[in-house]
Amino acid sequence: MTPDQWFRGLRFRPTLPPDSGMLFLFPDSRYRTFVMTDTVIPLSIAFIESDGTIVQIEDMKPLSLSRTYSLRRVPCALEVPQGWFRRHGIKEGDRVEGLEKLWEKVPAAQGEGESGG
Repeated sequence: MTPDQWFRGLRFRPTLPPDSGMLFLFPDSRYRTFVMTDTVIPLSIAFIESDGTIVQIEDMKPLSLSRTYSLRRVPCALEVPQGWFRRHGIKEGDRVEGLEKLWEKVPAAQGEGESGG
């Protein structure tokens, strides 16, 4: 994924296939900020610790200029269609498995600051 694709996130996409989303793996743990500018798909976001623990889940409003902030420093976020976590019974405290295999592929500096919805 290029830095431009990473920054773009799910912006400008008219739809999202069922059971799909976008995983953001960052090279470090920081407070994260996401914004839904130019994103027409309602999304939910999970902020995830390096061990895979989901520490926060938020719903994000399409085309909103409001920012969604992580309440803790995290190296990972997962955006999915709004309500996906709830429909699958996934909640804060649950763990995402398999992230350790993906960390090897994270560039040293994938980008900083704000990410698109």
